Amino acid sequence: MAKNDLEMKMLYLVDKWRTGDLDALPYPMPPLDEWRMPPFEGKYNGLGLQMTFSTTGMLITGLNNFTITEMNISEENLEGSAVLNYPFVNMEADNYKLNGRAYVVYKLRGSGRMNVRVRNTKLVFGFRVNNNGSKPVVDDLQLDYEIESLEVDLENSSWPINKILNTEGLKIMNKHHDNIITQTRTNMIEFINEFLLEMPPERFFAIMETVNCSCLEGTTITPLE
Repeated sequence: MAKNDLEMKMLYLVDKWRTGDLDALPYPMPPLDEWRMPPFEGKYNGLGLQMTFSTTGMLITGLNNFTITEMNISEENLEGSAVLNYPFVNMEADNYKLNGRAYVVYKLRGSGRMNVRVRNTKLVFGFRVNNNGSKPVVDDLQLDYEIESLEVDLENSSWPINKILNTEGLKIMNKHHDNIITQTRTNMIEFINEFLLEMPPERFFAIMETVNCSCLEGTTITPLE
């Protein structure tokens, strides 16, 4: 999959990152086994449901379990892109709140723990770094995803919320596709820009020159067992 030495080194370092071998990385990175997202609020009107909902901050696990099927990195243009496939990602919140109606007649209520498992996700992203100003920043970030299925359990929720979410959840999620992309994109840009403050492109590529991963030639990154 790697088309040049730089991409091979990136595969090597990403593999160290996802398996939790952070000491092997030439620069500090947060662990991937657990990731936290800020609280979320939203509204939904469809499939016979009218409801508002909110969650506390969400704990996301499974982000370290992926396969990279495509990677492109350009040192000259400061651009990068990749396609990642996740067999599953879990999202948990200590508390969610939900209010609304189903089929006009039934009152909907819910409050408690939230568990969502997303299966077979394809994540596509690409970014470009602008290094012409006083500090390097992400000039452009493209992001999209596709999901095959999801499983939802909202504790203490009214009938038929869990049933509908488990049969029609993808339709509901697709309706919020743009909001999810916007929130995730904002978080990714913030993360990359913070990284660039500590690791500007010149320093990053200088460090990459010192990475020795010749033993991994021809390798691919596969899901964790």
